[in-house]
Amino acid sequence: MHKLILTEILASVLFYVTWIKIRKHSFNIHPDFAGISNLIKPMMVSISFYACAMLFNNVTKNVLNPTLVFEIWIYNLALYNNLKYDPSIKDASKDYSVYSAYKFNTYIWIYMMSSLVAAPIAGYLANSLLSDEEKYDPKA
Repeated sequence: MHKLILTEILASVLFYVTWIKIRKHSFNIHPDFAGISNLIKPMMVSISFYACAMLFNNVTKNVLNPTLVFEIWIYNLALYNNLKYDPSIKDASKDYSVYSAYKFNTYIWIYMMSSLVAAPIAGYLANSLLSDEEKYDPKA
């Protein structure tokens, strides 16, 4: 479980720092092409999100977004909590739902809390990596 917690925090920190650096970066290009950064920056953020997700995929199973985790948790609770688990496979004396039998809520707290831990760490790292021009750029 410690491996999952640390990996999720590391993946979140890596993505958040990358996102802040991309967001604050200003393209010094010809004025006619100044609007192109509005197309390039979202593509760079998307690529970095999927790169972080694939980099840590074998441990975190491709979850970096706490909103998505919350959505999946609510969906599983609504769908599988009312379905009864086959009692012939488990202890017949207990009344299991599919939700409780498969323990869908076991690791939900890791994915929710790791982003809260990773955000201040990433903010501090990104602030130390940004130049003075990027920190105080009113256009970014």
